[in-house]
Amino acid sequence: MRRFAESGVNAWAPGLMLLYAELGMLDDARRELEQLAADDFAALARDDMYAACLVFCAETCWRVGDSECAAQLYGRLLPYAEQTLNHPRAVCFGSAQLYLGMLAEVSGRGDAAREHFAAAVERNRAMRAWPWVARAQFHCGAYSARLGGEHEAAGVKILREAEELAGRLRMARLLEDIGRLLRGASRQLDYPDGLTAREMEVLQLIAFGRSNKDISLVLSISLNTVATHVRSILNKTHCANRTEAAAYAMRNGLHEEL
Repeated sequence: MRRFAESGVNAWAPGLMLLYAELGMLDDARRELEQLAADDFAALARDDMYAACLVFCAETCWRVGDSECAAQLYGRLLPYAEQTLNHPRAVCFGSAQLYLGMLAEVSGRGDAAREHFAAAVERNRAMRAWPWVARAQFHCGAYSARLGGEHEAAGVKILREAEELAGRLRMARLLEDIGRLLRGASRQLDYPDGLTAREMEVLQLIAFGRSNKDISLVLSISLNTVATHVRSILNKTHCANRTEAAAYAMRNGLHEEL
């Protein structure tokens, strides 16, 4: 994919722009976004691809952090707030609320961002659009966690819900992004009995009745590594088995962080 992006092949500009952004080629993505944004996004034709173009621009705008473009795009996308967005021939993008949340976040509309992300989770769930539920949970949880204070714990809980769902759907890139945020949040917390952040993650999943295979999938670690963490948890918490470990988590309120 990177070779294709760097090849200079004549490609659909919004698609190439988002590909650059997904590959971390942010300078190239920003250049393409600025070209599309010229004259208040006059280059975006009002045809059956218009909504897809707005989605691609919103995704790229969020990744490069362009507040000016975000403010322009927000007004253009707002009329679609109650709609499910689709590529006319291939792809469903889920609720427009997700992309409005991204744009609101970048353009400094804090209260609006939280409302849009929460609405995106519920509307995608109502459609049973599970990949978009996971993505909306990721954005909702990440935004809340960054607010700190009383919002941080709620954000971490939503991120863990997103992690579990993304694990079941094998959304590897999203799992990586969620894991990075959760590890950052975990470093700020103190856990009982010398448990590490990763052991806490395993213990919380045990408390929800997850098997080693499930835990391996959710946390993207091997079964042997899961087994090692389980043994360490049992030793540190003086529990004889997984049932006692689950009770330990409940007793100490550790399951509530999921």
